[in-house]
Amino acid sequence: MAILGDGFNHLHHYCNGLNFLNRAKAKVRDKEGRKFNLTNAENELQYVLDRTNDKYILAPDFYLARGEISHMQGRREMPERFRKGHKNPTGLPQGVDCAKRFLPADESSERSA
Repeated sequence: MAILGDGFNHLHHYCNGLNFLNRAKAKVRDKEGRKFNLTNAENELQYVLDRTNDKYILAPDFYLARGEISHMQGRREMPERFRKGHKNPTGLPQGVDCAKRFLPADESSERSA
């Protein structure tokens, strides 16, 4: 718990959000079911983001998942979420390659330099 800090008590919402996101990606073929799962995924991730801060060890993962949800919903604010997901204060590589795929080409190449 020391590594995960105060946000630990809220992590089950992150897991719930990932479950909804994965259902939207893999199992739901109808538009309403996909929309339902993406909306729930977004709400669960927002819950965690509202209760942690940008310096939280898993914050980049939270933003990356939110960015992916926004991308799947066709929203334009998505790149900002991927930018935050790409900045990882711990230096761990999680999400970096995925975030690079969704950033505009000029930003992706800047960050890999």
